[in-house]
Amino acid sequence: MAPKKASYPSPYKRTDGTFSVLVDVRVGAGSSWRVRWNFVGQKRTEKRFPLKEEAVEFAHSLWLSYEAATLPGMANQPPADLGSLASRFLERELRPSTLHGYRHILAHFVASVGPSRRLKNISTHDIDTWLSTRSQMLSSASKASYIRCVKALFNYAIKQGWLQASPARHVTQKVERRRVQYLSRHLWDAFLDACSPAHRIRCKFMLYTGIRSGELLHARWSWIDQGILSIKPVPEDNWKPKWGSSREIPLSRHAVDALMDARKRWKRGDLVFSDHLLTSWNSCRETKKACRKAGIIPIKTHALRASFATHLLALGVDLLTVQRLLGHSDYKTLLQHYAGISTKALGDAIALVDASGDVPIEGLFPLETTPIHRAHSAGRQP
Repeated sequence: MAPKKASYPSPYKRTDGTFSVLVDVRVGAGSSWRVRWNFVGQKRTEKRFPLKEEAVEFAHSLWLSYEAATLPGMANQPPADLGSLASRFLERELRPSTLHGYRHILAHFVASVGPSRRLKNISTHDIDTWLSTRSQMLSSASKASYIRCVKALFNYAIKQGWLQASPARHVTQKVERRRVQYLSRHLWDAFLDACSPAHRIRCKFMLYTGIRSGELLHARWSWIDQGILSIKPVPEDNWKPKWGSSREIPLSRHAVDALMDARKRWKRGDLVFSDHLLTSWNSCRETKKACRKAGIIPIKTHALRASFATHLLALGVDLLTVQRLLGHSDYKTLLQHYAGISTKALGDAIALVDASGDVPIEGLFPLETTPIHRAHSAGRQP
């Protein structure tokens, strides 16, 4: 019976379930110390040293690099648990409002499922249990937002190659889509007259360009050239348009008038609609206040953007053009949110037909005297 090989305790061994590094000795001819390290599920790497001290020093440097997340090839290593996944998901470049919403929802989700849970051990049952604890206090719209957030988390893990399938893929929540708020064109002047001076300038520009509030707050004079507004990222503010929707918007006469008023009111720096960078302003409160003063049903400030879109659609502008002006990622968004505007657009289209003065030939004859009707009456094809 062959004698057992002598075993020696490792002078250095570290592991956290995701990354491991070990120092052991190779006994025999050309004895040496070796360092072996690997991420779980990946091939082990090995390096040899003649002295134990050198091997231990190298192994310790590997572990320190791992803890500092500077180890080569570590950028796309799978997170050890759900808490780590949520942290890496939130470290991406996201708009502040989006980041705030994600952080709030994921804090509840991670606490419910457990921050130390391995990704492969999270099941559909965990998602259902978490949702059941929130259902009593959430509206259907809020529940849909929670579901979208968790789905985005696991879809991110799939995209990175850390998961094969999302445990939240089966969860859905139908929400009754509300008709979009907007101001009809004939109400614009009354609304603007009821606004406070600063709010009037900003709202007028939104009504005649359809830009978002965030785009308005970050607008620079350098964006404007020869009657064109070019919406673009602002690296110094770490700001990007939603969906990366950099675009150009030709300015109407009314939009130019708003810019002239802005130049007179805000004279400091390169910002168009303020003297210093604002993260927000009391837009919805000011908008609703102006609506009540003008005798209009109160709306949110975002409805001014929708007002621009509906006015264009009522004028017969095609969906793709409206999509480009608004910066939507998909024209289907317009179909979903502005479907209720079609009646007005159709009415305008019929008015154009009436105004043209052309009358269809069939309209000159009573129905029973038309060639098609006579042919059917005789029992033969026309």
